[in-house]
Amino acid sequence: MHAANRTVVPWTSECTSGQTAAPPRRLLIWSDGFPPDVNGVSVFVAGLVESLVARGFEIGVITNNDAAAGLAETEFAGATVWQFPFCRALADLNLGAIQQMLPQVADIKRRFAPDLIHLHSLRPSLMFHLRTAEAARVPTLFSLHLMPSEAMAGRDSVIGAGLRSADGLTTNSRAVKRGLVRRFPELEERAAVVPLGLRDMDAVAAPLPWDPPRLLAFGRLVEDKGFDLILAALPAIRRQIPDANLIIAGDGPEREPLERLVAQQQLQDAVEFTGWVDREALSSLINRATAVVVPSRCEEALGLVAIEAAIMERPVIASATGGLVEVVQPGQTGELFTRDDPHDLAAKAIALLSNRSVAATWGRQARRLVQTEFSWERSIDAFIAAYIDTVISHAAAKSQRADASGRAAAS
Repeated sequence: MHAANRTVVPWTSECTSGQTAAPPRRLLIWSDGFPPDVNGVSVFVAGLVESLVARGFEIGVITNNDAAAGLAETEFAGATVWQFPFCRALADLNLGAIQQMLPQVADIKRRFAPDLIHLHSLRPSLMFHLRTAEAARVPTLFSLHLMPSEAMAGRDSVIGAGLRSADGLTTNSRAVKRGLVRRFPELEERAAVVPLGLRDMDAVAAPLPWDPPRLLAFGRLVEDKGFDLILAALPAIRRQIPDANLIIAGDGPEREPLERLVAQQQLQDAVEFTGWVDREALSSLINRATAVVVPSRCEEALGLVAIEAAIMERPVIASATGGLVEVVQPGQTGELFTRDDPHDLAAKAIALLSNRSVAATWGRQARRLVQTEFSWERSIDAFIAAYIDTVISHAAAKSQRADASGRAAAS
């Protein structure tokens, strides 16, 4: 039922409340995804679990797995993982399955008896946590990995209810915190920024290639990611740098429209589509690039692509939006261009590809920046500090409720 007993390394933190406390030892992590899923949140949560177990914490994980027939219990890195087909049951309006899973979740909470629950959920499956809250009335930390939407703030929003009920909140960038406060101004005091670190900071970076100079854009091929912008900019770039070419790595619904755009511009010899690239092959892909372009139209929560490029000493040309402006330092580690402006993108790319010394310097500086600001251990330390803050906030709120109840009874 529980992970193997381990000695917790002594660890205390001076929290934002000004109080010093030890971290909670038994943590229940609730996540939308978990291995074998390979999305960004599931990969991060898996790494968080491994690191917390290695530091002596006892971890349980409740996660969605729509391939499961029902409740499935597995082990991962010394943690117990309970998988449920939450989303499938909700999508199918399968009331029987929903009514079966609710007491199962409540039973797990009671038996595991966590000191704290850490939520990583932006799906309606969060309803199962909210409906079983009485089974474990413990401090709750909600980590927000995406930019909050208007729908989240709605009166009937499950996500909004989860955010409002949490004792503590973390966001992965200042941009996401601003978005959170814009939608939920009452939550500002509960929220802290904890950038998500990357684990592999020691990958070997190859020298920047210049024969030919090569731009790289990678990610899910959807309209919001703006891959069409780099294609719109490429003819202007090639007029100044004729041998410049482009790699687009990833897959998604925009792949065919992008391939048609390449054909219309007669750029077939200058653009390569690789399809989806596994994370294990990502470093090798980035090493093929002179610079990485992140042309997002949407407000990126953080800009993981820019961080991954920086680890490989690649300068980044990114849209000036969301958390990207916290990762890319213009004139130091890359350039920012006006969102949705292919002309500005082209100008920034031409300037960068025209100066080999500057490009190499910016790449080295980018790696140093992310190794400091986005280190994995620093991120784990920050989450442990957030756990302590959340426990203290929960205790303070409980005390305030008790005082208010006492005053009401006395009157």
